[in-house]
Amino acid sequence: MGNIKQYLKFLLKREYRDYIRNLEKDGTIELVRNSEKTNSLKFMILLRRNENVGFFSDYIVFLKEIEYARQRGYIPIVDRKSIKNIFFPADQQVNTWEVFFEQPLEYTIERAYDSGGEICINHIPSKFEPVSLMHCEDMDVVSYWRTIARRYIRFNNETTKFLEEQGKKLIYGKRVLGISVREGYIKLNETEPERLAGHPRQLEIDQILSYTKKYRKLWNCEYIFFTCQTKDVEELLKKEFKDKAICVERNRKSYEELSEGSQIHVKSYEEGYKNELGYITEIYLLSKCTSFMCSENSGSEAAYIMSDGFENFKCIEAGIY
Repeated sequence: MGNIKQYLKFLLKREYRDYIRNLEKDGTIELVRNSEKTNSLKFMILLRRNENVGFFSDYIVFLKEIEYARQRGYIPIVDRKSIKNIFFPADQQVNTWEVFFEQPLEYTIERAYDSGGEICINHIPSKFEPVSLMHCEDMDVVSYWRTIARRYIRFNNETTKFLEEQGKKLIYGKRVLGISVREGYIKLNETEPERLAGHPRQLEIDQILSYTKKYRKLWNCEYIFFTCQTKDVEELLKKEFKDKAICVERNRKSYEELSEGSQIHVKSYEEGYKNELGYITEIYLLSKCTSFMCSENSGSEAAYIMSDGFENFKCIEAGIY
């Protein structure tokens, strides 16, 4: 437990030092209403400034911010509506968190304002990047954050039902190696490399094939379950591993059509919902695989956190863009 407390202090000192040091200076945390009653509840609304981030980047950031709020005696509420996001059309903005998840302590923004309690808004900086747990060697720390995730980042009933149905259909009861392919970054590095500066480099397709063959054999997995963004990679893996290759059926683009952040062009709520539910399903099922091999990205990190633990795990570092 001492290690966990130490790590929490490290997080609060390192990751949140700008909050603590510059509360009034940069308005990161804004008090919008004092309590109208004595001994009333205190709420912290978590509002991410960056609209062009992926769903599981949100998952990781909000996980740490939920705990940040709790450590300071606030009830956290995730707000993914007040700032436009890339998941749904601009004219149909909803709190995308509540489309798929419960609020951490079941309070909605509306209920918080109706309560008469103190309300502050945590304007999470757009460049905020939490420390990766995939490289943490202290499993007590990893276990701590997995417990926080299970307790406060819960899928809603509709999403849970769908995920379990897909798990039973695709991977439950099998020895499966999960692999995460992020070819969007590879394409983006060809077209707009400046956008990737500082991000972890993703494995090339030939590297993924080589590592998959190696670890599938080494870890005694009959099947592979893979996530990918293009039909090119889907066809390649199915050709290589035949009926032992499993994936979520999605409307994937060709590699030439692909552009990272293409969700911005979603035309309807239904399309956005289908896209994100498909992606959530992929990451959730990665977390349920027997073993897991990946490079560092938000989806892989989220799968690692969601997992109860893998028989074998390997995050392959490929450098930085």
